[in-house]
Amino acid sequence: MAKKSFKLVKASAALAVTAAALTPVMAAEASTSTVELKAEVVLGGKFKEALALNTPAGVEIKWGKYLVTAINKWQTVKGQGSDGKTYIKKLYARNYPLYILDQDLGEVEAGSELEKPSIRVMYRDGKVYTQAPERFTMSSTYNTKDEGEQKVLISYNHNGNRITSFLTYTVVAGEVEFDKVMSSVDQAAEVLSVTADVKNLKEGEKVELVVYPGKDMSAQAITETATVKDGKLTVSKKLPAGTHSFQLVSGEVKSEIQEFTIEAPMVKEVKAINAKEVIVKFNKAVKKDTVLGAGDAVQNITFTQVGTALAPSTLTGKLSADGMELTILAAGAFDGSYAVATTTDIKTVAGAGVAKFESVVSFEDSVRPTVSAPVYKTNNVATISFSEPVDLADNTALANALTLKDTSGATFTPVVALAADKKSFTLDLNGSTFATNKAYQLTIAGVKDFAGNLITPNPVTVTVEKKVVDEIAPTVSTISSSQAGYVVVNFSEQVADRSGNLVASINGIS
Repeated sequence: MAKKSFKLVKASAALAVTAAALTPVMAAEASTSTVELKAEVVLGGKFKEALALNTPAGVEIKWGKYLVTAINKWQTVKGQGSDGKTYIKKLYARNYPLYILDQDLGEVEAGSELEKPSIRVMYRDGKVYTQAPERFTMSSTYNTKDEGEQKVLISYNHNGNRITSFLTYTVVAGEVEFDKVMSSVDQAAEVLSVTADVKNLKEGEKVELVVYPGKDMSAQAITETATVKDGKLTVSKKLPAGTHSFQLVSGEVKSEIQEFTIEAPMVKEVKAINAKEVIVKFNKAVKKDTVLGAGDAVQNITFTQVGTALAPSTLTGKLSADGMELTILAAGAFDGSYAVATTTDIKTVAGAGVAKFESVVSFEDSVRPTVSAPVYKTNNVATISFSEPVDLADNTALANALTLKDTSGATFTPVVALAADKKSFTLDLNGSTFATNKAYQLTIAGVKDFAGNLITPNPVTVTVEKKVVDEIAPTVSTISSSQAGYVVVNFSEQVADRSGNLVASINGIS
């Protein structure tokens, strides 16, 4: 017996297929009262469309009842044609998916990828079939940025039947994360500062800086609560001297352990600026009265050369505003190598002792001093500075090294005042001899530093002027008394004292 062929019908269209082992198709002749039409395979229960296929032209068939629930089985349906003939058709209803069962995909960390799950699908035969992730598609436009309940579109296709559904998942904040943990130590203040990027820190959660003294994690830790704003963490803590370790801690989350060192008070460096000046650098602010005595004489620091120490009276100093640099000025000059030593009597501002320092330091100065352009701090007076102290005995020696001329070549006697530190001098252009705003040429020649280095260039010429910089006379703004027998006079602007230093007030005995 010849094999029949049949069509596979889907929703709105018929798909031509070939099937085996079907009932033979009977030739429908005009004289035949019963006609068997071609068998059809039906998807999605579309029996009506299947029955309409291959109907003879001009014939209307009124079909009898047919089963729509008999899935995966052949059914025979009979119908009465308008031509008086009986028509028979075999239908085979294949199983097909009805819907995806609802399921909660659970919690997903914010910012992470949504994993494709297995899904459960209800079919027409009443059974639920589990479909592996590779059997369906999931939309790539899901949201894991915003916390809370979200939905993702699932699409499943079987034998041409496509069904979709939205499955629910919940976005939750992930575990706290630390990134770019950086630390720095302010040795002067003895403070450790830590910064970091922090992710997923929930409201009410905190981050602590945990310090392990001496790197001993079994010892009592030192803690400090960090500030976190817009994902940026900052925290600082004053700590004792020593090499310690730290980490950031939030609940069970901890950053990697890092080491750091808080230095004990010490002399960091002793170096010569020039043959006249030496700088002693400390790593902490020191108390002035432990390094300088009466008249700013240097104390508790010695300079010894070939067994002979420089007399303290020949060394004066000036402590920087931050208390960390002591500039020492020699009455003569530093020349050669010196054994530099400090005593334990030097104290920090906090009262800690500065470690004893001993080292041999060589002082060699081969740098030639330079001359700066004039500045005008007061009316008709030009101030010219050197890059280092120069070896001039007094104002007369300075004046002998200067030549002052106008543009016509006429010479003038310079009226000068050498600063006490010999790093600058003033040129007084007051009097009718000099014309206001007129240019004069000041030449400096043969001046040396204390190592015998000539100025560069030598000679050097600078242009000076008789210049008015302030036409308003200072006034007394307030007079007050801070204690019995003393008054404080405050001026409307800075004025110069007898030494030429600018001051804004004078405290004196009344």
